[in-house]
Amino acid sequence: MIRVGFIVNGSRKQSEKALQTIQLAQNSPRLETEVSTTQYSKHAIEIARAWSQSKQVIIAVGGDGTCNEVLNGWHQSQPECCAIGILPDGTGNDFQRMLQPFDPRVFVYNLEALNVKHVDYGLVEMDAGERAFLNIADLGFGAKVVQLLERQRKKGIRGKLAYSLAIIRAFLSYRKRKVQLLLNGESWEGKALLIAFCNGRDFGYGLTIHPEASLNSGDLGITIVGDVSLLTYASKLGDLKKGRHIQHRQLTYSAASQVEFQQLHPTIQMEVDGELIVDRVKSLRVISDKLPLIY
Repeated sequence: MIRVGFIVNGSRKQSEKALQTIQLAQNSPRLETEVSTTQYSKHAIEIARAWSQSKQVIIAVGGDGTCNEVLNGWHQSQPECCAIGILPDGTGNDFQRMLQPFDPRVFVYNLEALNVKHVDYGLVEMDAGERAFLNIADLGFGAKVVQLLERQRKKGIRGKLAYSLAIIRAFLSYRKRKVQLLLNGESWEGKALLIAFCNGRDFGYGLTIHPEASLNSGDLGITIVGDVSLLTYASKLGDLKKGRHIQHRQLTYSAASQVEFQQLHPTIQMEVDGELIVDRVKSLRVISDKLPLIY
């Protein structure tokens, strides 16, 4: 019997596809399943950390934030024989765009066969610890949007409407700051609207911020949106949604396995997979080919 744990985001109603997938797993004679529903922020980290020593697969049932918490619980425990599964059931599901279209029966078959693929993930090092990320970490404008989203959620404003509202509010309030960093030892310095560190390609409900990002490259794709106006950024949203490379003198695509921050204004924040980081960020690096993933 393969021991499988489902960690369900308790802040939203499960979709029919999620319910069907869990039911199929519970009915499988090859799987021993347990379901736990989160009760508060970061609860999934605690559950995943505890389960990583007793389960063979821990499945995140939710969006990118739930996946991030499950990854961090797994990362903190460093289990020898435990994989992570992705059952996309959030609003954006941006990381899922890197994977094949989700099919409940295929997913349960992969669980029964322990069909694991090893992929990269990212790690942010801070003054007060570290935070793993599966999809994208970004500085600047994107983090401001997440900050506003969190405030709106406390007021009961959720879903795609909340994201659109947060973008508009960020457009009106965000101010670019100077950043100085080292990418594999090479220096970059300047004002930046946004800097994205990409294991996956998409963020912000389907915006392709780095078209060539890969889960098995051994690098983080890096997109630097420099000293451009918010109006210019807004004019490129259509291209981002279509996954196009954007040609602009203030936009740079690159890649690095290690990033160090030499100068970072204290008001600039970072978000990872839609979760805001409040501590000062020191560096990022890729953990290559170490995450066993089932999807």
